Amino acid sequence: MNTNIKLVIWDLDDTFWNGTLSEGGIKVDENTVKIIKELSKRGIMNSVCSKNTFVDAKEELVKLDLWDYFIFPKIDWIAKGELVKQILDEVHLRSENVLFIDDNHLNRQEVSFYNENINVIDESFIPKILEHESFKGKQDLELSRLKQYKILEEKSTKKLEYTSNEKFLESCNIKIEILDNCNDQIERIYELIHRTNQLNYTKKRISKDELCKIINDKTRVKKYIKVYDEYGEYGICGFYCIEGDCLEHFLFSCRTMNLGIEQWVYANLNFPKIDVSGDVAYNLNVFDKPNWIKVKENESNIKNEKNKPKDVKCLIRGGCDLMQIYHYLNSTNIEVDTEFNYANNIGLGIHKEHTNILKQIKKLNEIQKKKLVEELPFYENDSFESKIYNQKYDVIIYSLLIDYTFGVYDNRKDGLSFVYGHYDRKFTDKSIREDIRKYYNNKLDDNFFNNIDNNYEFKGAISQEELQGNLRWLRNEIDDNTTLIILNGAEINIENSKEKDRYLHHIKMNKALDTVIGELNNTHIVDVRKYVTTEKNLVNDIRHYERKVYKEITEDIISIIEESKKIENNKSIKNEIRIKIEDFKKYIRVIKNKFIN
Repeated sequence: MNTNIKLVIWDLDDTFWNGTLSEGGIKVDENTVKIIKELSKRGIMNSVCSKNTFVDAKEELVKLDLWDYFIFPKIDWIAKGELVKQILDEVHLRSENVLFIDDNHLNRQEVSFYNENINVIDESFIPKILEHESFKGKQDLELSRLKQYKILEEKSTKKLEYTSNEKFLESCNIKIEILDNCNDQIERIYELIHRTNQLNYTKKRISKDELCKIINDKTRVKKYIKVYDEYGEYGICGFYCIEGDCLEHFLFSCRTMNLGIEQWVYANLNFPKIDVSGDVAYNLNVFDKPNWIKVKENESNIKNEKNKPKDVKCLIRGGCDLMQIYHYLNSTNIEVDTEFNYANNIGLGIHKEHTNILKQIKKLNEIQKKKLVEELPFYENDSFESKIYNQKYDVIIYSLLIDYTFGVYDNRKDGLSFVYGHYDRKFTDKSIREDIRKYYNNKLDDNFFNNIDNNYEFKGAISQEELQGNLRWLRNEIDDNTTLIILNGAEINIENSKEKDRYLHHIKMNKALDTVIGELNNTHIVDVRKYVTTEKNLVNDIRHYERKVYKEITEDIISIIEESKKIENNKSIKNEIRIKIEDFKKYIRVIKNKFIN
């Protein structure tokens, strides 16, 4: 053990206490109780992974006044290897910074097998813990680190109540504070620079003197980050320093994992240059800015210019490349909501933007949805949820590129269908199975592919008639006053493309779209063909464009919205005039009647 231990995971029977709880007789060494409390005062956390009845074990630990000293306890009559892995995932710590103590050598071996590089040891080591070099920790007499992990634990429990992680994050009311009085926080910033790893993008481990020089250098931009949510305060959990146009330091505490803080800050800085060092938990990108994070205003970041009021509520549904449209729209008087493809909690892409899926949300029952989710790794519960159905929008912007791309598979027995991959090749073909396997971390075996082949018929692309039918159906589902804006596809032939002749399919689908739009009320096309005129306007494939194209598309969208508002305003004015005329007529009739009588 030659590393700093940040978490100790304890077995209970014949380890934490003497004896077996289920057999009736246990005895607790007072020194072990003191070790738990002292570790907490050093900022080192404790957890439990033990084969016991949860209620009974908790009762004993409550009697000892220790229950609240343990974070993310796992107490159950099941194997420990994966339970320990679950604890590590929940606390966001690397296995080499964790010690597992258990009297049973088989349990230790199993935990080591499932958690590579974890430290394991038997109960004889317990009396040596406080004197060992790896358990020095950092003085924390107020138990602030324990309190912060308890916040994380409470939030993790609450998360189980939500089917969508994004909905959960939205409910957390996450706020970020960006502060510049770094001289007052040198100790904490120095600690972050040296303690953070998984979310330290630059990994420049500098001395305290070097840090002081940087903070007092007026040519650099230095800020530290505080984060808050419904469950409490995270404290100072991030720092960045910009030299010239490049991020010299960019790092965040693991407390903020899965919140999107690092991506929000990067986007807020307008995606500056950064030389990422080593492996990081989450890669940064130059498109996204998590919309569930808000700024907590303070004297150092209040803008002189007041934000314009948002008087149009808009939803963008489509691929994540549309985040660039979001970027431009969000700076106007339009309140923008999004519904994009996303990476799930194991990094796999989930596409829910196909019109077939949007229709299935309403058409399928819960049993049918559950069947697809359980059978297919590219569907999740969230696939069958859409803000279109549970929120009111003035405008919905919808890109159909996934309809232009995905293949359709129909179940031969029950008629259920799903969409995935490409319309011109089955993803179950043996020639491409290996690529699919690698993408899904080799978790899909031949049985999965054979099951799809045996039970589903590959139909190729959604037909032109089906696409038109889906759009008619969608128009009927949403409010008549909601303006629906459809983005079509480019029609550029890409030389030497893997997606051969894809532009011909786009031409066919665009024609179907042009035909149906004319019959739909309050529905418009933003014609991408006007802006994507050469191969130079494309990035990587026919579905992604250079940035200026997205700006031009946005300008088109804004024009449509403004025109729709004029029409709506004219309707309102005409309606008001009509009402006044009717009122005036009534008044005249009353006067006439009085005069006659």
